[in-house]
Amino acid sequence: MPGVNHAHKASGRYADVQANPNNAPGFFGFMLDKACPLTSPAGLVGLAKQAMFSDKPIALKHLDAYLTTGKGADFVEDDNIKDWLTRDAGIRRRLKREIFPPGKKPKGEGHFFFDQSEYEVEDFHFAFGSIDRVDFQVDFSQDTVRVWFQDRYEWHPVYPFYDFQAGDGVRETNCLHAALVELKSSGAADFWMKGQAEVALSQIVKP
Repeated sequence: MPGVNHAHKASGRYADVQANPNNAPGFFGFMLDKACPLTSPAGLVGLAKQAMFSDKPIALKHLDAYLTTGKGADFVEDDNIKDWLTRDAGIRRRLKREIFPPGKKPKGEGHFFFDQSEYEVEDFHFAFGSIDRVDFQVDFSQDTVRVWFQDRYEWHPVYPFYDFQAGDGVRETNCLHAALVELKSSGAADFWMKGQAEVALSQIVKP
């Protein structure tokens, strides 16, 4: 089942964003409060790529797909999901808890919301964000677990001139989210991240 499509549209009101960046408190919020009033949407995103994405190759590929290369086409995540399951202890820990819930029988299949706070590898956090629905299916006899999702790559600014959707919230990077949505007027496009991967169940449950 696909995740939620918020479908935020460019407002043409970036000057209002610059007048009130509305970033949540924090290091990035402080920096963006200074940069946003002085910088165009494209300029702000360029700064963010250098400061926040240069050491995150998977996330940078997703951002570039949004800005220029993908044009809204689906982004196949098979290899990235396998990499995620292999390298990120956050998703392995969550899967282990879902498959082997304390005090209950093991579950052979299910799904769950994966919050962005659960990642341990920032590259995946910046690439996927919160995932509305992660599905899994276990073959205990073959010691395998298959994981898949279809989630929307999109940005979530919170201002009166964008439709507010469930799950939106003011972030440290609120004005950057607005800049990225405004770039839809010059060709940026949301897309579906979708894929699946299978790994050994023993890899998930190992300490």
